[in-house]
Amino acid sequence: MGLIEEDLLFLLAQNLHRLPFEARKDTQVIFSYVFRFRPPTASPKTDPVALSYVVNNRPEVLLELCRGYEHKESATPAGSVLREVLKSEAAAAIILYDDGEQPGSSLKGVTAIDRERPQTGSGVFWRFFDWIDKSSFEVAADAFTTFRSSYRVHQVARRDIARPSNYNVMTAYVDRGEHLKICMNLLRSDRKMVQYEGFHVFKVFVANPHKSIAVQKILLMNRDKLLSFLSHFLEDRTDDEQFIDEREFLIKQIKNMPPNPVPPTRQPQPV
Repeated sequence: MGLIEEDLLFLLAQNLHRLPFEARKDTQVIFSYVFRFRPPTASPKTDPVALSYVVNNRPEVLLELCRGYEHKESATPAGSVLREVLKSEAAAAIILYDDGEQPGSSLKGVTAIDRERPQTGSGVFWRFFDWIDKSSFEVAADAFTTFRSSYRVHQVARRDIARPSNYNVMTAYVDRGEHLKICMNLLRSDRKMVQYEGFHVFKVFVANPHKSIAVQKILLMNRDKLLSFLSHFLEDRTDDEQFIDEREFLIKQIKNMPPNPVPPTRQPQPV
């Protein structure tokens, strides 16, 4: 892959929101084809040639695609490309470990990542919280689906999120009542996949043993409606035993909440 091709991909990602509607659709097709292409002799287990080059030499392309969520025009085509490339753990690592110019950031390529260094919280992965929280519903729902993909695919995320600096960001997010409201709105989306993905974040709010007063108030205020809603939520997923168990667990947790909010034993952590 040459300098012209890599610069073209970067410029397309960076300026996706400026293109006309049909051109954005065409650009999405171009990215999808380029990031899927493998020579006939390549192993199906290896990353496609262009994607492998980008994660090692031009990670800015993937980071710019993430920043497509800054604009409603580019959110959907950028998100579609991202969810496709996030099937690659290396691509997920680029997004997860971006930390700007800091040492060990994925900005220097996937091989330069230092997984042992706590992040500052300023990388593109952490911007997803803002895009989910502050964007229009359509953009927030798409960003949330991509966020879930990047977190789920790259299993080392569990170890990284457990670090104190990043744990504080996550716990601070689920302490906020307005974040719970966004998640509850996702549960009512007319897209079942968005509902399903929203459920996996909603359960963190409910299962958290140290719920903030704000979160408890919202759950208690809506308890009867939530219990009725969840009892029929995605009831066509009859073969998904784990989902059914988790749904029943959440129903039980909400049903057994005390009648009034109880101060959490752990105080909310600042971001």
